[in-house]
Amino acid sequence: NAYDPVLSPGGYADDDREYVAAATPKGPELFSCKERKVIGKPQIVRNGNKTIYLMRFAWSELGSLKPVKGTVFGFNLVAFDYDSMEAKISCQMEFSMGITYGKFPAMFRRFILE
Repeated sequence: NAYDPVLSPGGYADDDREYVAAATPKGPELFSCKERKVIGKPQIVRNGNKTIYLMRFAWSELGSLKPVKGTVFGFNLVAFDYDSMEAKISCQMEFSMGITYGKFPAMFRRFILE
């Protein structure tokens, strides 16, 4: 997951954030790439062949993004799928381009807070 409140054209700026949620040997973890630390414990639920990740972010974790009506920000999400530790190639699903093959926040989808 990543977001960009200022819509930077290329590379991450100081106000951008990226997070990783994963099922680890220690259990589910939500990791802040900017802070380089675990910031939470997401819920990861397996239901048949579907995996559901439930995450919450405190506004304080989102840097300069504030809950103000009319605020525009970029957001992106990439899900990687490794079904086994021996996987040679990951499968991925992207909400939009801009994370996986280089950090380009200008390509993130835009959202407006209401």
